[in-house]
Amino acid sequence: MIHLTAGGLRVKSVRSHLSAADLSKLIASGARPAGPPPLPKAEPGAAIEVERVVSKDGAVHRADSNILAAEILGGRRVGIRIEENTLMFFDPQTRQSLGTRPSPLTWDQACRL
Repeated sequence: MIHLTAGGLRVKSVRSHLSAADLSKLIASGARPAGPPPLPKAEPGAAIEVERVVSKDGAVHRADSNILAAEILGGRRVGIRIEENTLMFFDPQTRQSLGTRPSPLTWDQACRL
């Protein structure tokens, strides 16, 4: 993740586009780690939001399971809001709802997603 801060306050966090090679070049040129991320740890029961690409078969794949989104979303980057019993899929740019499903995830699984 890349965190944009202004005056010590987090403005925005986005997925990093930097590769391991990019990070190695930065370190070689004198860059140093910024420290802990400015995001608080999620607490049990809190909603978690992630962005993932839906596979052509309409699922978000994880190492130990697949989460069904919808075939029509295949190949598309979506936001997923994970609540205690619900998965909500949305467009990450507009936040328009793309669908809702019951959540098959435990709290620990949601945190690893």
